[in-house]
Amino acid sequence: MSRKSGFTLAEVLITLAIIGTVAAMTIPTLMTNTNKMEFKTGFKKILSTTNQAVTMSVALNYIDFSDTVATDTNPTQSILGIFINRMHVTKTAYGTTSDTSVERMFHSGASSNYTVFFADGMVLSFPASSSNCRLQTGASSRSTLCKGIVDVNGTRAPNYLSNCLGTQTKNATTDGGTTQCNPNNAGIFDQFSIFMADQQIQPNGQAAKYVLFEN
Repeated sequence: MSRKSGFTLAEVLITLAIIGTVAAMTIPTLMTNTNKMEFKTGFKKILSTTNQAVTMSVALNYIDFSDTVATDTNPTQSILGIFINRMHVTKTAYGTTSDTSVERMFHSGASSNYTVFFADGMVLSFPASSSNCRLQTGASSRSTLCKGIVDVNGTRAPNYLSNCLGTQTKNATTDGGTTQCNPNNAGIFDQFSIFMADQQIQPNGQAAKYVLFEN
């Protein structure tokens, strides 16, 4: 009689245990890297779509960010008006009392913000007083950068500001100031700081610049 070779039950169990251990060690890192890539892609997408909206506003309505007035003064000729007219906006909220998710997403700074929810699930929040947003063009003029925050996946978690603080903290309310990001200190989450001026929306914080220009 010929003997059939095969694995014993003990060998199979040991192999499964090794596979399980390796998976437990690598899957969290893999998931983190996947989420970061999703956030980076989302940030680049919202910059592209919002910049296209401004370009359309200039072409069709002759209005860019430098022409805007405060949203409360004239909503039609405001930052809010540009997005409502040229993008698919599903909802807007003012301050932290209009929508409880806004307070979670944008911390206490949202008390005087307008927040715009887009059809693709992304969100942009900016101070209601923002107006005449422009870059310096001459010696006698000065920049008036209108700053805001974008959230690339809306109300879904983690709802934290990307930063270059080095601690990978999830509850940062600042992106780290002048500290530049590198692979060791970059905390990439679903929110990024931006500025609006003239006919463009650009990254404002160091983490946002890192994602767009260096990574």
